Amino acid sequence: MKKFLFLIFTFISIQSSLIAQDTFSSIEETACESYLAPDGQSYTVSGLYVAVIPNTIGGDSIITIDLTMINNSLNSITEIRTCEVYVAPDGQELTESGIYEITIPNAAGCDSIITIDLTVTVPTMVTITESVCGSYTAPDGMVYTTSGIRTAVIPNAVGCDSTITINLTVNTNKTATITRTSCGTYTAPDGQVYTTSGVKTAVISTVDGCDSTITINLTVNSVPVATTTTQNNTSITASPANMSYQWINCSTNTAITSATNQILEAVSGTYSVVVTNSAGCSDTSNCVTITNTANLSENEFSGLVNFYPNPSSDFITITLPENKVFKIEIIDINGKIVKEFTTDNAIKTLSVSDFERGIYLISFESDSFKSIKRFIKN
Repeated sequence: MKKFLFLIFTFISIQSSLIAQDTFSSIEETACESYLAPDGQSYTVSGLYVAVIPNTIGGDSIITIDLTMINNSLNSITEIRTCEVYVAPDGQELTESGIYEITIPNAAGCDSIITIDLTVTVPTMVTITESVCGSYTAPDGMVYTTSGIRTAVIPNAVGCDSTITINLTVNTNKTATITRTSCGTYTAPDGQVYTTSGVKTAVISTVDGCDSTITINLTVNSVPVATTTTQNNTSITASPANMSYQWINCSTNTAITSATNQILEAVSGTYSVVVTNSAGCSDTSNCVTITNTANLSENEFSGLVNFYPNPSSDFITITLPENKVFKIEIIDINGKIVKEFTTDNAIKTLSVSDFERGIYLISFESDSFKSIKRFIKN
């Protein structure tokens, strides 16, 4: 009986080896985002899964899958600013502003999707004109001492290069030396006032805005102080001594011819004196009044009376010594007296508008002196 059962079992085993059998296996898988199993199932989550598919011997192939699921990574880079060109992580060269999605492999071999908010800026170029004195420091720090076209490159407001072309004119500061002589004071070109001799310096701006340094070899001569002293109401002495002198008729404000001595023998009138030293510096005294006529000569008398303008068509102004009475006659070319009057005024205005055009003589007479001058009526 036992032998029979053994034979039956052996028969069954032999028969079984000739029919379909199932196979078993296990695998480890890593996938990005989703995994498609051999049996067509799609998985998006890590875990252990079993896939059953027909095998080649008519049975099932039972596969155990140890699945690790890795997600794609998402990154966002915002407000990237660049000049002219931006090289993206995937190697693209981007030249325009905009929002871009860039895909590159991450460390796990999946996609890394990067969103880029890109602003592309451009360099700027400007041209300026500068005119300076001595030297010019450009925006990039370079110092120039000569004129020409220069270029400076600096970052602009958005961080890109700003290329500045500079039309540069470098003017030079100037120097000069002058020699000046003055009386009493000297006003330099820069407005400084000097009262002593020496080497002085003045700095002024030239037409191009640079400094002009002027060295002044200066001589300041003293100015005499003119004073007068009256003796016995007949003469006037000028001070200081050893000077040059010119006496002035204060009534007419004119120089008295030949009155160039220190002492003036005067007649009635008002006088001052101009005193000049050897350096050519002058001062004028105050006017003084003399009432004496004893020493008056005919030439001196003639110099004390005058009129102006000559010729004239309407009025003349007659100037006479003060405190004296004058008889005045105006005589035409035929010897006819056309106007006569007496006056003690030092200055008198006379109308000649009704006179005929021609030549007249004006006679001035006082005490024992007489002077005749010619007048032309236009």
